[in-house]
Amino acid sequence: MLSSVLVTIGAIAPGLAAETLNLVFGAQSQQGIQIPVADLRAYAETGTASGNLKLMLSMATPEQQAEFRQLLSLPFPVTAEQLQTLASNNKGEDLLKAVAAATLRPDSEGIAALKTAMMKGLEAEGGLTLLAFLDAYPESTMTIDIMQMQAILEANKPLMEQYLSRQQQPAN
Repeated sequence: MLSSVLVTIGAIAPGLAAETLNLVFGAQSQQGIQIPVADLRAYAETGTASGNLKLMLSMATPEQQAEFRQLLSLPFPVTAEQLQTLASNNKGEDLLKAVAAATLRPDSEGIAALKTAMMKGLEAEGGLTLLAFLDAYPESTMTIDIMQMQAILEANKPLMEQYLSRQQQPAN
């Protein structure tokens, strides 16, 4: 089932990728702060922010800025099999529905877009990172309700802390 959805989206939107993040504050607002994905990539590579990204980062501490920069290109340690398992169990489906709602796409196409971006992002050089996810997202703009996404991250804080602590451990 998942593979047929991915094939369908790939056929509908070949080569599409998120070019812009539209950050909104509340599900009722459609217009938000536009941040080009190219600006995110430049920030991840150089540490230099421009435009609206620079404005958003000015509200963060230097530590938060560094953490955000790291998160943009930090690979999530998952395999395609693990992603498919996650997407097919109740907890994973609930998480996908919540994230789809935070992207203001709570419909089946929104969930399918997230699954596509995860699976295609996993195939990218360097694995699944936030930037690879955006490169694989099958729409030119990805809208994110900051309030909803913050609630999702807070609800899954132990999982995120576990992931981040694993990434910061020195290699043996």
